[in-house]
Amino acid sequence: MRTLPSLVTVESPDRNRRALRLTIVFHPDISRIGQHSDLAEWSHTASRPPLDLSIGRSAPIFSDGEALAEPHVSREALQVRTRGDGLQLAVPDPAVKCRIGQHEVNQIRLADADLRAGIPIRLGHGVVVYLREVEVAPSRRGLPSEYFPGCSPEAERVRQLMAAAAACELPVLILGESGVGKELIASGIHEHSERRESRMVAVNMTAISESLAPAELFGTAKGAFTGALSRAGYFQQADGSTLLLDEIGDTPTQIQVQLLRALQEREVQVVGGKTVAVDIRVIAATDGSVEESAGFRNALRQRLAGLTINVPPLRERREDIGPQVLRMLEVAGVIEDLDALAGQLRQAETAAWWARVFFDFLLGDWPGNSRELKNAVLQAMVVKDEPWQYQPDVADAPVVAEVTDDDLLRVYEANGFEPKATAKALGLSHGTVYRRLEKHPDCRIAADVTLAELNAAVAAVGGRDPEALSRYLRVSERGLMQKFPQLRRGQS
Repeated sequence: MRTLPSLVTVESPDRNRRALRLTIVFHPDISRIGQHSDLAEWSHTASRPPLDLSIGRSAPIFSDGEALAEPHVSREALQVRTRGDGLQLAVPDPAVKCRIGQHEVNQIRLADADLRAGIPIRLGHGVVVYLREVEVAPSRRGLPSEYFPGCSPEAERVRQLMAAAAACELPVLILGESGVGKELIASGIHEHSERRESRMVAVNMTAISESLAPAELFGTAKGAFTGALSRAGYFQQADGSTLLLDEIGDTPTQIQVQLLRALQEREVQVVGGKTVAVDIRVIAATDGSVEESAGFRNALRQRLAGLTINVPPLRERREDIGPQVLRMLEVAGVIEDLDALAGQLRQAETAAWWARVFFDFLLGDWPGNSRELKNAVLQAMVVKDEPWQYQPDVADAPVVAEVTDDDLLRVYEANGFEPKATAKALGLSHGTVYRRLEKHPDCRIAADVTLAELNAAVAAVGGRDPEALSRYLRVSERGLMQKFPQLRRGQS
């Protein structure tokens, strides 16, 4: 059995600096999305220095060493000046188009609270940036961005903690609102840990009743009760691997007691059988409270929180919307051909359509976080027949009546569950096929597959072969590998 280290050292936030950061959320050159420029930097204990600068085509320089360099953006599109205890943003030329926040204005004054919250800015017709005062932690190694997409300091901090968690055997407690990506974080930690050769076992604690909890968690012996067969519980299934206890905050008190005993002793009492030792690494996640005042046992929290990862809601790091939308479009297969997309975005109307979509996303509060954002992205994708091709605002094309649900299912299966190949075979647009797949009772796309379903499929097919998993789950092989990077061939 592995020996657990005593602690993980995390750098003190007191050493951090603050910055007024301008982040590219959308640019016709999509490789620029997520790049940033710190317009001012100051120490954690100092005040923001006075500012008098311009934002435009040639300045500032962003983290990739380039200016915006977008010909439709004025050389001096926006002036930024200190005014009292806030900032004034002003458009020097009234003829220059610039949108700041909710309204098109030529001038706006932002208080410190506004800057800490952040404000979206649209320059010209095709560039969207986000201005926010941030706390920038010292740079440390983190996991790759596909395991938690985002360009904000908060996202980078989460990836750094994921790397620290992956490098040790401490239990991990992931806290965050529903939809922030807790399951994705757990998957990333497991996939980069020493236990990655074995599949992670995920269990939703809210789906386990108190009466069945011992059998579900710890297994049963044959004959333990009438009709009982020998069956391994979740703890035994995860032996030598990682056990994800999802929604741990909603676990009934009696089950908490049983979990505490198993975690303390590193052994489980099989119902009707003997005690069995287990070698597991536990990751717990919840959007609920794990405070004693909310009915959660303090002793259990101490056992689970060897390292705690707090995931801020999306509304507190809206610049992450840019990289997240790109990733969602990639997983859904919409931007598979980057060269084709780049060519489309050279058209001013197309760039303007996408810039408007990204800007509108920045205005949302997203109470459902990334999960809600994904739904909005997929909706935007199917509203137009070609999501990256600008089209006038006209009613959606009618569904082709000649293609029945049976026809769609047959062609979808024959084309390896690839939506684009299905669309080509049927002579329909991509958007129409996506709409039909969404409504079809027996069809779905890879973006809808959950980690728990993937784990179950891995167990069923006996490995991580993407082709076999695609056939088992009846979704696109390419889409599966895009959503779950750990399935890429050759990855250890």
